Amino acid sequence: MIVRMHHAPFAKKLRGKRTVKENTVLEMRNIHKSFPGVRALKGVDFTLCEGEIHALMGENGAGKSTLIKVLTGVYGKDEGQVYIKGQAQAVSIRSPRDAQKFGISTVYQEITLCPNLSVAENMYLGRLPKTQLGVVDWKKLYQDADEVLKKLGLKFDCRNKVKNLSVAESQMTEIAKCLTIGAKVIIMDEPTAALTDEEIQILFRIIAELKAKGISILYISHRMDEIFRISDRLTVFRDGKYIATKAIGETDYDDVVSMMVGRSVTNLYPKRNYEKQDVAMELRNVTGKGVHGVSLKLHKGEILGVAGLLGSGTIELSKIVYGALPMTDGEI
Repeated sequence: MIVRMHHAPFAKKLRGKRTVKENTVLEMRNIHKSFPGVRALKGVDFTLCEGEIHALMGENGAGKSTLIKVLTGVYGKDEGQVYIKGQAQAVSIRSPRDAQKFGISTVYQEITLCPNLSVAENMYLGRLPKTQLGVVDWKKLYQDADEVLKKLGLKFDCRNKVKNLSVAESQMTEIAKCLTIGAKVIIMDEPTAALTDEEIQILFRIIAELKAKGISILYISHRMDEIFRISDRLTVFRDGKYIATKAIGETDYDDVVSMMVGRSVTNLYPKRNYEKQDVAMELRNVTGKGVHGVSLKLHKGEILGVAGLLGSGTIELSKIVYGALPMTDGEI
């Protein structure tokens, strides 16, 4: 079960004086980052609480990825401060190793594991346990890895090579790896992009368990339904600027979209009658490998979805249309 918690608003922050809640684990203040010809971040603020699932939202180019790369040491910031709970002063994060030292880890959309190594080896890469003779202690490695996987409710064998895992299992391995370094903040960048609905449910269960353990999640996704389902709060960026932070219970889809695009959106999905437009392409009784007698019309300016289960012929149809597979009957 996923439980939503609405946190009280943060105390007002003054530029000259830093005032934060006691349960704040991460605070970024007045962060600037520029590239040649582009100001990617323009004095943005971000605060994350202990045991919170906090969504970071914005259109492509809003500055989300730049912020997390500054936080994880991939990019150096031009200006601003980063505060970590337990540190008396602002910290300097110059590399991903620095970020890990402060308990910050990232699960990227693209898998960053070594495919020819086992799950256990990937989880402890660079930190493999050694015997007194200085060789890898394989027994301890597998025991430790199994223990972490068990805590997450994962049932695949830690001895499996990553190349033999599914996409979902690889992502779960990434999360397990974060726990082995003692991460208190886990950044998840579009984690459900390549997952099935069933795999997404498993991921959400694990996120809920991490939250219950007091681990904070910085969650980035374009899927609005996910954000409103699992997040406690959300922060919106637009054009490299901080726009607002709101509790999930204090906002809705239209409000978030309006903050993201900078204008009021009264109808997110307006009805359109494309059948009044000219026909751009028509399929008549198209037949070929995996496709039997398909007819459809695509109108000018229309987005036509073709849906079906794996093996139903949707991919074959597209290949027939652009000539990669032969058409044995019908007209285009």
